Amino acid sequence: MKRVLLLICFLSLILSNVTFGQIDSLRKAALSGKKDSTMVNMLNKLCLQLANAGNYTDALSYGKQALAISNTISIPNSYTCKDASVTNGWVAGKITSYNTLGNIYYRQGNMTESLKNYLAALKLSEENGSKSDAGYSYTNMGNVNTLQANYDEALKNNFVALKYFEETNNQTGVAYTYNNLGNVYEDQNSDKSLVYYQNALNILENQNNKNGVATAYNNIGTVYHNRGNYDEALKNHLYSLKIYESTGNKQGIAASYNNIGNIYNRYHDFNQSLKYYTAALAMQEEIGDKYGIATSYNNIASAYYSLGNYPEAIVYYFASISIKEKIGDKKGLSTSYISLGFTYYKLKRYKESEKFCSKSLALAKEIGADDLALLADKKLASVIATEEAGR
Repeated sequence: MKRVLLLICFLSLILSNVTFGQIDSLRKAALSGKKDSTMVNMLNKLCLQLANAGNYTDALSYGKQALAISNTISIPNSYTCKDASVTNGWVAGKITSYNTLGNIYYRQGNMTESLKNYLAALKLSEENGSKSDAGYSYTNMGNVNTLQANYDEALKNNFVALKYFEETNNQTGVAYTYNNLGNVYEDQNSDKSLVYYQNALNILENQNNKNGVATAYNNIGTVYHNRGNYDEALKNHLYSLKIYESTGNKQGIAASYNNIGNIYNRYHDFNQSLKYYTAALAMQEEIGDKYGIATSYNNIASAYYSLGNYPEAIVYYFASISIKEKIGDKKGLSTSYISLGFTYYKLKRYKESEKFCSKSLALAKEIGADDLALLADKKLASVIATEEAGR
């Protein structure tokens, strides 16, 4: 058993496609001018591009510089920003910087700092009447709530964002929110997810936003996977991977590797799936993507389980659990717990199996994950019956 990665690609959806040479050029330009709104613009853009390239350390550094400069700029009555990617004046610069920093912290698995920055951006946006900026803050907050399985709150966040984006005719924001709504619904096994992903894809193709298109195909592939249409899923994931490789989006490449590995797992080609999972893990460790690392650990454990190497599977399940506990990924934890329960059962270590099946069941009920709760409940009953029969 494993978690299928649903990539919440909030950065790639608002970025243009760039090369590493362009990043270097932007870095030089951003650091060579005077400390004004133009520099804030370039630093925030550089921050986002570095994040998509997987360099979170430098991205955070430049994002903080943008915020610091925004705090020193005095341009009275100049707040005319209608899009979070455009800065006009120090208030708008702060809003963009806070949202950008929140995105980076999210990718690093630091949900506390992520939410703190999103809320700071939201407060400034609402104080200054910028609905589009507030929309980005709301849908970003929705991402945090989705990860932590607070689905009702995530839907609320995203529908407020969608309303703001539609009112300001911000089509990029609309696509961004459609994608995130798809994630919320897919986490709840709702067929509404495919509708929202397809809506996002239509907008992003019209905009020629390659990273956004790749994200939509990746998520559509995940829907087909979860519905059992593995050939169609593989087709979408391979197409997504090709686009991500062309744009140098390391987080996207790693997500595609994981999802392709999941398909091969379904084909029972476990060595091939392990190859893709390992490649995903190496890239995620390189860029410091904690959520991705936790997913890859869990998937590698699943491959070892399928190959009959149960001790190695346990090692990787615990590695995944350690990260998921820190970032608050409740559904991911429930998945890893039930997987451990299955693995210990194979080793006839029934007490440990019962313990982790029980933990999975309790957490699944807490977050309303009915599919996981049913699976955990059935396995727990089986474990208890086996224990009683052996007495």
